[in-house]
Amino acid sequence: MDDMRAIGEAIRDAAPRDEAPVDVRGRLFSVIARARAGTQPTRALRRASWTIAAAVLAALLVGGAAVERLLRDAPANPISAIVQEHARALADTRLASGDEAEVTRWIGAQVDFAMYVPSLPGARLVGARLCVIDGRRGAVIDYDVNGVPVSYFVVPEGTGSADASRPARFDSAVRAGYRVVSWRAPGLLHAMVGNLPEGRLAALAKVCVQQARGMLAALGGRVHSQEG
Repeated sequence: MDDMRAIGEAIRDAAPRDEAPVDVRGRLFSVIARARAGTQPTRALRRASWTIAAAVLAALLVGGAAVERLLRDAPANPISAIVQEHARALADTRLASGDEAEVTRWIGAQVDFAMYVPSLPGARLVGARLCVIDGRRGAVIDYDVNGVPVSYFVVPEGTGSADASRPARFDSAVRAGYRVVSWRAPGLLHAMVGNLPEGRLAALAKVCVQQARGMLAALGGRVHSQEG
């Protein structure tokens, strides 16, 4: 409902209601008054009606163009929304820390899914923050790569269809001037965002996947040894 209200307000701002000129309205009211009194020819009434109809049609065309522009500019998929979130960089609910253990504990208390904090080669851990994508709360880990801000997003995505046993499929795109490499895991959407060369960003994304799977494998082995 909030999104619908926002769209309605944007349409109202972009396409204000057009009104007929004062002289046209005056003539129309005079025509209507004389028509009610039986003294106005039908031709004049038709002419005034066509003038108002033309003004209404123009308003509708302007409104339609505004709606089309809004739909065209609206994010078409979660990746666009993620990049917009990266650009805004949430000012609240964040942690500034370079300690991986501290960032892991903080994120674990903020989201409902397990979040691994990767150690990326050539990147300095800056901190973490929260994001909301399509009504779902996700986590973001911020890095600095030679002065370039890079954000690692993990966002819940329903049940998901990705198979954890299969190699991750990486998708590359550019949205709002930012480069993004994304991949999916069961129930989660991952994305690495930042203005780095595509190959460099993709390499960081692969490190995320490798380290996460290594951690899961280690945990699985530990559980089996305890059960034995």
